[in-house]
Amino acid sequence: MENNEKIDEFFNRIISHTNAMKNYCEKITDQTIVAKILRNLNPKFDHIVVAIEESKKLEDLKVEELQGSLEAHEQRLIERSSEKSGDHQALQAYTSKRGGHNFKGHFRGRGRGKDIRGGFGRKSQKGKIDQDQP
Repeated sequence: MENNEKIDEFFNRIISHTNAMKNYCEKITDQTIVAKILRNLNPKFDHIVVAIEESKKLEDLKVEELQGSLEAHEQRLIERSSEKSGDHQALQAYTSKRGGHNFKGHFRGRGRGKDIRGGFGRKSQKGKIDQDQP
């Protein structure tokens, strides 16, 4: 594989070579093609080659499956390289003065705390406040 060659271009070249070899009555299995592809990939794919060899049975791996895995990895590499080149997004946060305050100007957050009347507790079914024991 050449340095700037993409995975789909590399696979197209390999498939055309293997088809030419098959036209000359040479027997080539998917296993042979997969092994040759993995050996000839760019060094930037070394870690994915190791992962494929360790996680999948190479005897059962089809050329199309290998191509899909390598293209997905190549796409991740392209996305990460474009992120490093300065395509950063910035998020801006702001606060609002609307809502969240009671009539005295104090903030009423979530959870149980002092109620409006100054006591701790929760309303009972009749509307009275049940006082919690400290």
